[in-house]
Amino acid sequence: MSHPVAVTPEAQLVIERACERLAADYCYFADNRDFTAWANVFAEDGELIVAGKSVKGRTAIRQSVGGPESTGTVTVHSNSNLRIDVVSAEEARGTVTITAFAVPHSGAGPAMVQTITPVVVGTYRDVYRKTAEGWRIARREFVPTIARAQ
Repeated sequence: MSHPVAVTPEAQLVIERACERLAADYCYFADNRDFTAWANVFAEDGELIVAGKSVKGRTAIRQSVGGPESTGTVTVHSNSNLRIDVVSAEEARGTVTITAFAVPHSGAGPAMVQTITPVVVGTYRDVYRKTAEGWRIARREFVPTIARAQ
């Protein structure tokens, strides 16, 4: 069993900030349908788990969402309650509460709906790892807390 490597307070802040940026970029790129950049927030051998389904590897994660033209849906992911715990100079763990909205795209301009209601609220449970490319998500699991009834 390896023991965590102590990091300086300054290094801890840098690691926390890098991981916070990954959590924000994940949502930003998904909402802007830049699925290549979205997949690149993961380590090359990263894992994404949603609805009990595991997808491993950056390429497979990218392929799991299709192309930008494959969805007629507008999404907005809102992060809150972000917590990052630095384990070592090479690993951190975190949780992010997510509130996700999704509605059909209506063409030009904003999507128009009668009511704006989240599709799901839940928590991402993350493992972040320092790679040759910088910090990346090594594992992200979505655990729903509240979901819209079908």
